[in-house]
Amino acid sequence: MVILTVIAAPCIIMGVFMWNGKGLMLLAGYNTMTDAQRAEIDKKKLAHWAGSLLIRMGIEFFVMGIATQFRLETLSTIVVIVLIADPIVTVILMNRKISTSSTPMSRKAAVAVVVIAAVVLVAVCAMFYDGEQDPAVTAGNGTIEISAMYGTDIGIEDVQVVTLDERPMDEIAPHMVRTNGFGGFGDALKGNFRADSPGEMLLFVRAGSAPTIRIDRKNGKPVFLSYKDPQDTIRTYEAIVAAM
Repeated sequence: MVILTVIAAPCIIMGVFMWNGKGLMLLAGYNTMTDAQRAEIDKKKLAHWAGSLLIRMGIEFFVMGIATQFRLETLSTIVVIVLIADPIVTVILMNRKISTSSTPMSRKAAVAVVVIAAVVLVAVCAMFYDGEQDPAVTAGNGTIEISAMYGTDIGIEDVQVVTLDERPMDEIAPHMVRTNGFGGFGDALKGNFRADSPGEMLLFVRAGSAPTIRIDRKNGKPVFLSYKDPQDTIRTYEAIVAAM
């Protein structure tokens, strides 16, 4: 939240200055125009478009900080979409309405930008949706199969012990660091993480949800599992123990 607030504040401050017609030379494109081209630009309109965009983005970053701090997953996803779409749409509209008559963005170019932006948005949304889902665990036939982002299969013969820790993951390893994994805007953590204790680990957890399943392996880092609903965690633990 602190980092995103630090980003938001200068955006809003710069937006207010630009709204009042100051700092237009900081805008890419405008600062490379000739004096003749700048003379054809409605500077007041350009200042309002650019300033309002910066102010909106500052507010969006601040809202993202709040959503991240309080693990509001739906709000975080919406803000990510807005942060990507807002500047793209604004720049296209601004280019069409404010550009010199000799350099407006063509309709085909605008359509291409919109299509690319849509593909990026769909990919980002799909990634976050997949990352925020609870893992699907199937235990049987000598294997514990974890289906999720960074999912894996664990052979029963490779399991040393399975325990059910009454603590949530953020208490088991409060200072963990992600090395190669997913840590969205909620409390879903998937993939490879590291902490002073237990060291390297593979997570499929809700960081604030208890209890937490721990699977210690003979050949590999420990695996931790937990669900948004504690009863789902308990049922998964019982299924794993029964399979062993």
